[in-house]
Amino acid sequence: MSVWFITGASRGLGRELAAAALEAGEQVIAAVRDTGAALEALPEAGDALLAVQLDVTDEQQAEKAVAAGVERFGQIDVLVNNAGDPQRERRRWAESGLLGDNGGTLIVTHGTDRVGSVSWRKVQTGPGVFNWAIGIGLAPEFRGRGHGSAAQRLVACYLFANTQVNRVEATTEITNLAEQRALEKAGFTREGVLRGTAFRQGRWHDQVIFSVLRDEIRLDDCAAADGVV
Repeated sequence: MSVWFITGASRGLGRELAAAALEAGEQVIAAVRDTGAALEALPEAGDALLAVQLDVTDEQQAEKAVAAGVERFGQIDVLVNNAGDPQRERRRWAESGLLGDNGGTLIVTHGTDRVGSVSWRKVQTGPGVFNWAIGIGLAPEFRGRGHGSAAQRLVACYLFANTQVNRVEATTEITNLAEQRALEKAGFTREGVLRGTAFRQGRWHDQVIFSVLRDEIRLDDCAAADGVV
């Protein structure tokens, strides 16, 4: 399970992304000008959704929104900025391609369709040593077609090919059998259960953790599968 911080999540693309993430069992911090509108737009979310007030031009309000999200869910894995100046987002894309030293985001496509997105973040394990933790969100209409497995294997290949890490990991709710099958198909190994680690819909939930190590993937075999890139 990942925690998504989505700005502009009460309407349009932001709402659709938030709804897709929630349906996939993820937790969402909806950063909006009107928290009531976000709750009305996503009425079935329950405790998996936290609506926080945010004007993206107000730095102090942004810090408070992030702090509230971390206090509620413990971390933020995926950031989707769907509000503010669209030119700013184009500049960010032009400057970094949404790829940085501490993580990144890639769009999952199939042909000309935008299927979803996959992201990764650093998990520090010691002085100067870290792993990558990945998360994925797919639009409902593209699930169950193998796109998730292909995308997660490809992003693991990408991370091993471009960084020196030895381990890529992923977690999902113990009830999310589809994602567990997708991770196993992608070459990840189930390691165990993280008991009571995620809070959603008024209670604590167990998660399953998976990982793949560098020597378990042959980079020469890492080619786009099923047309997913």
